[in-house]
Amino acid sequence: MTRRQRRGIAVLVDFKGLKKGVILSHVSTTDLKRGVNSVQDCFPVRLGALYLVHEPWYVRWLLGLVKPFLGKRSKFLARIHHLGGDLGKLHSFIAPDQLPPAYGGSLDTAAF
Repeated sequence: MTRRQRRGIAVLVDFKGLKKGVILSHVSTTDLKRGVNSVQDCFPVRLGALYLVHEPWYVRWLLGLVKPFLGKRSKFLARIHHLGGDLGKLHSFIAPDQLPPAYGGSLDTAAF
């Protein structure tokens, strides 16, 4: 097993510019349950960390709704990092040379 498979992948989600109504009016508890089941049981890669940037207050509320759907031994919530707009915190988890300039990094995104 490679190191990446053991440690898992890191996902960065930026909520900047997202309007409250987009999430709250389109996400049901059924959607939350499906999402949790997908990450826990179906996703072919281990989720090592989920970094939330510029997240609004209701994201924590939605994650609280997810708790009942998690397995007893789930580490999902412990792997979520609420960073707000503090890119310094983000840099303590992900090296700036691995981040694009929009997140205070130096990664050349021209190849994407």
